[in-house]
Amino acid sequence: MPSALPYRETPTTIPAVDGFPLASTVFEPTGRGLDRPSVVQIHPATAVERGIYVKYARYLAQHGFTVITFDYRGTGESLRQPIRAFKGRMREWGELDIEGVLRFIADRFPGHRHLCVAHSVGGQVLGLAPSVGRLDAVWAVATQWGTWKLWPAPRRYFYKVLFHGVAPAMVGVFGYFPGRWLGMGDLPGSIGMDWMRWCRSAFYIQDDSGQPLRPHFHELTARVRWNGFADDPQFGPPKAVAHMPTLYPNARNEVRIIHPDESGHPAIGHFGFFRSRFESTLWSASVDWLLAEETSPAPSAALDLALPIVTG
Repeated sequence: MPSALPYRETPTTIPAVDGFPLASTVFEPTGRGLDRPSVVQIHPATAVERGIYVKYARYLAQHGFTVITFDYRGTGESLRQPIRAFKGRMREWGELDIEGVLRFIADRFPGHRHLCVAHSVGGQVLGLAPSVGRLDAVWAVATQWGTWKLWPAPRRYFYKVLFHGVAPAMVGVFGYFPGRWLGMGDLPGSIGMDWMRWCRSAFYIQDDSGQPLRPHFHELTARVRWNGFADDPQFGPPKAVAHMPTLYPNARNEVRIIHPDESGHPAIGHFGFFRSRFESTLWSASVDWLLAEETSPAPSAALDLALPIVTG
């Protein structure tokens, strides 16, 4: 197969389940693609616009995959009103937005292998989507269990103070959460408050009564590769990444913590995977993994995946 197939890049709008218009882009190879057609939906991280995934999406398209990128409601080009005026919930990113993309792909690309590359929160809320069982494989990038107690000291205490007091106060003052202060994007106030409430809880993703929210997590039976990075202490420390298989008990889970020296570069971090300098290492590895239809995940030799749920 050629290493760089021609492709076309088409901005579009995908309707969420409730009809909310999600700004999206479809990348389709126009030459001879894969022997078995495959489509990849890329889920953004919290408050991250789909633009940072463009180079990686193009790389996948050049290797025969059809790729869908999109912005969650309240973020990027899917925010079509002043951020202070937007009302939405974080759970809607999974229940309505990701579900809408899953349905769009099922309707437009029937018969394709259905794959997912999920960045950070994109792998957390995946199990809120009723059609999650359609997925054949998930390559998760820096997806972590968000409870603050899984962060190493002293950073965990910074997050405890942030989520219990400082961040809610910021929403009260500004009318939204100024996430750029943390090195991410801004969030509408209602979504930011949900995120803080989740991070305060040992259950993390929870309903409004404070109970675990797990409607479809058990329905994911696909191969899942949880990729963490040893130099990501701020957003995705290894312990928090290694906790993710407990959310998806029926998936074929594999955890891999990658050190920068394995990538040929001095740093990766939370966002680095999607930078083009990793084309010959991390990107190439992801293509090989996504193309492998039937492989049994190898257990992690470095981490104990039988971690207890954090309590207290």
